[in-house]
Amino acid sequence: MLKLSYGKAFRAPTFNDLYWPDGGNKDLKPEKGGSLGAGLLFTGRKISSQVFVFHRKVKNLISWQPLGENGLWQPFNLDRSTSSGVELELDYRISESLDCDVNYSYNKGEEIKNELVYYDFLSGEKRFEELKKRFEELKRKARFMPENIFNLNLNLKPLPSFSVQLAFNFRSEKLNYYPDYSYYPEIRYVTKKIKSCANLDISFNQTIKNLTFFLKVNNLFEDKTPTQFGNSMSDLDYPNPGRRIFAGIRLEVSD
Repeated sequence: MLKLSYGKAFRAPTFNDLYWPDGGNKDLKPEKGGSLGAGLLFTGRKISSQVFVFHRKVKNLISWQPLGENGLWQPFNLDRSTSSGVELELDYRISESLDCDVNYSYNKGEEIKNELVYYDFLSGEKRFEELKKRFEELKRKARFMPENIFNLNLNLKPLPSFSVQLAFNFRSEKLNYYPDYSYYPEIRYVTKKIKSCANLDISFNQTIKNLTFFLKVNNLFEDKTPTQFGNSMSDLDYPNPGRRIFAGIRLEVSD
């Protein structure tokens, strides 16, 4: 079966973007985006699969930039981004007691951002204000966006009252850009990466009449690779929580 999709996205400026004291910009345009995709879907007795390709584009992205030596910043519609990729999905009923779900996505993203590359904020010459800062359009790999994401879920039910679930996920490295002011008045941008990581969760469920006893372990191998970037190049970033264990009882009440 052939599957086609088309969508549009809209994000209005926030109240702070518009009306922040001494910095809001009432002339901001909303961020707008569009997506186009096509795919093939196959459904069988034990297997269902899907291949989907897509292209997305966003314009008028809002970015805050400095106004002058007074330290004030103001938002402007400066940036845009594009991304293209493919998504693969497979659901396979291996046997009466074992199901397998697999999905993989490849996403190649690019951002075009007007960055401040020169800012002479110490100069006191007001008549040269327009020469004290300079923007440059930088075209580069999109930040925060891993190119590869893979997920595998296994559901094993050897007995009607007992089940085991395994969830494995992998994501490739992602990056961010930070300003480097050490070349004042020039501003250069350095790249910081968060390395690829893998995670495994496992859970057990035992049902006795209307009671279900469960045990779940998240991040079984205690991978502490950071998941989010910090505020600066030297920041240690935000690590993945360590191993977490949950246990409990669920009561099912029927009429």
